[in-house]
Amino acid sequence: NEERLSSALAGEKIAYVSRIRIGIDILNQLPKPLASKYEELVEKPELILENLIICLEIPLAKTVSRLYPDLVSNKTITFYAYKACCFDQRADKPPGDAEEVGTRGKDDAFPMVRGIPPVDESLRKAYHYKIAPSIPLCESILGLTASPVTTALNSALVAMKLSIIFLNRNVEKQVTDMTSILGDLERTETVLEIIEKAQDCFEATVSARGLEFQGWDSIWDASVSDKSAHEFNLFEVYETLLSMSESKEEALDLQVWLSHVANFAVRLDLIHTLLSHEIPASFRDFASVPAIDQTIQFISDEENYNIAIFVATKFALDPSRIWETWGIGLINLSEYPEARAKLERAVKTSVPFSDASRQAEIALHAVGTLEKGKMVNVNKIYDSTHKIAQEKSSKPKGWFN
Repeated sequence: NEERLSSALAGEKIAYVSRIRIGIDILNQLPKPLASKYEELVEKPELILENLIICLEIPLAKTVSRLYPDLVSNKTITFYAYKACCFDQRADKPPGDAEEVGTRGKDDAFPMVRGIPPVDESLRKAYHYKIAPSIPLCESILGLTASPVTTALNSALVAMKLSIIFLNRNVEKQVTDMTSILGDLERTETVLEIIEKAQDCFEATVSARGLEFQGWDSIWDASVSDKSAHEFNLFEVYETLLSMSESKEEALDLQVWLSHVANFAVRLDLIHTLLSHEIPASFRDFASVPAIDQTIQFISDEENYNIAIFVATKFALDPSRIWETWGIGLINLSEYPEARAKLERAVKTSVPFSDASRQAEIALHAVGTLEKGKMVNVNKIYDSTHKIAQEKSSKPKGWFN
């Protein structure tokens, strides 16, 4: 036992001396003001590196991380990259005066972690880069790792965390708040830049492994084909990928990552499209088939038929009911040629001899009658086209059921 204890103590002493040597080497690479500031952390070189990230000394942090890659974890990189793009400094502040606790008594422009766990943790949670949101800063922090696959993983995680905080809430559809929509649009554009970087890095990783990248559209089409694209809980996906990111690079299942990133990116792009047309949207609107149904129903009710059809088609859902509703609306406006075109699309896209097909054909026949100059009760036509569906079942159905 004494020998084991002696051996353990010797190992700890060696590790301690090694840490001090690393700390001294890092301090020697810093300008004198910074070296003096962080001299007290010579036994904790990982905190010197973290403080360089906090105080925006990213080039120095990159030099240190290249020399000692084990000093900075993926968790630290994603945390500060997220902070670099955080839109609201109050978004993840703990209640109380955490910022005051973390910075009290300091005259410096930047706070400093010192290795006191409770105080450091409060400081980290409360800290906010004054230049945030900043894509260049985010990308610089993500670039602290030299590995393309790690950069890809970290970029995807940052994009998802931002979306969880800012773009994953329940949106009140009936109340159009332009300030909220414009704010979400700006946030979405920021997240789009980050996920595009992640996609580029994933493509480079696949190529570096000697594999052929099949393309993001193909990955999405495959997930639509096997129906996995219809279910997407952003928080659960984030937690799964966060756990997977801690595995060794060679053990990573890239196909799982690629599928989740494709699902995320498509939904993010759809949210951006809706927000661009002043339609409130979040990831929850595309979390499941019922949610997608409701979203398309709302878009159609607002008479944004082209967008509703685009969303339905993206998920390989039947858009014939949207074409039909659009066509009947045009009948009301006496736009018979346009109505005919829409109703013909309804017939073409519906399943032959289905209720949807028969309903569209009834409305199409009514257009032919109206084009001949005969009077038709449009409300009666509308009621007739939906009578079959109404009598079919009293159970509520989705838009595409």
